Amino acid sequence: SKAYLTTLSRASKVATMVEVDATTGAVKRLAVDSGKTFVELGNPVDPTPNYVTEDGETLWWSERDGWGHLYRYGPDGTLRNRVTEGPWQVGTIVHVDERGRRLWFTARGREPGAFVYYARLYAVNFDGSGLSLLTPEDADHAIQVSPNGRWAIDTWSRVETPPVTVLRELATGRVVRPLETADVSQLTAAGFRGARTF
Repeated sequence: SKAYLTTLSRASKVATMVEVDATTGAVKRLAVDSGKTFVELGNPVDPTPNYVTEDGETLWWSERDGWGHLYRYGPDGTLRNRVTEGPWQVGTIVHVDERGRRLWFTARGREPGAFVYYARLYAVNFDGSGLSLLTPEDADHAIQVSPNGRWAIDTWSRVETPPVTVLRELATGRVVRPLETADVSQLTAAGFRGARTF
């Protein structure tokens, strides 16, 4: 009965999340961001990470402090709290447990000494408490969550190493079992060498 849209002004200086009532056409503003130059709608390499819960709360991605983070708005459009903060970048929301008030998302650059462009999986409560890293490997993680939210398939790799795919328990990040490791023996035999970061 409702549609949720993200709008961007012509000059890209104002981004807004709105709720449209499909029966009446009434529009309600849920979240808004503005900037002097332009407003990003999300990390360029990730899907836009906004989410609206069944009870009308909005999880909204914003760079308002210079870093891409998540903010929680009430159904009336008032800011309730920051969900994440710090000198690092949230990527995208991969799963939300509305009953448990917890969400899972990817982020880059949070762990000291890690390669800043590699996405890792994290979980946090709606109120911003309980932030935890679930994929400790210093690699880029592509996450697929099962429909019931219990499991995740994690394919991780680095530019110099082949992909490894594992089954993880989503709540804890524990590796339940390895699923696949890419075989690059033929590439290596043909003289292929992995890239180097610098």
